[in-house]
Amino acid sequence: MKKLKLQDVKKYIEENIGSFHEAREKGIKELKLSKILSSKNPYLFKAKNINTSDKIVRTLVNAHLSSQEETCLVVFLNDLLSMFATIFTVVKNHLLKELILNLKRME
Repeated sequence: MKKLKLQDVKKYIEENIGSFHEAREKGIKELKLSKILSSKNPYLFKAKNINTSDKIVRTLVNAHLSSQEETCLVVFLNDLLSMFATIFTVVKNHLLKELILNLKRME
């Protein structure tokens, strides 16, 4: 039975954190202002007193990047949790087999 070690978690993160940064970089490279602008309500900018183009672009890009980073992080953490789930399933199955064997011996 494989034990979960902190070193294994650290190794997994070191080997896979690059995918998080690559996805983030890809999102930045593929970012199109026209796509972001088409999904926003222009009256919201007026209400927030954002009325210069540089403020609008900065606000839109920051919001997009924040959302995209959250998505990338969720994917990364989900993969990490899947690794834990696999290990815990192996442990659980091993313990169940031992329990069944012990119960049979007690009969």
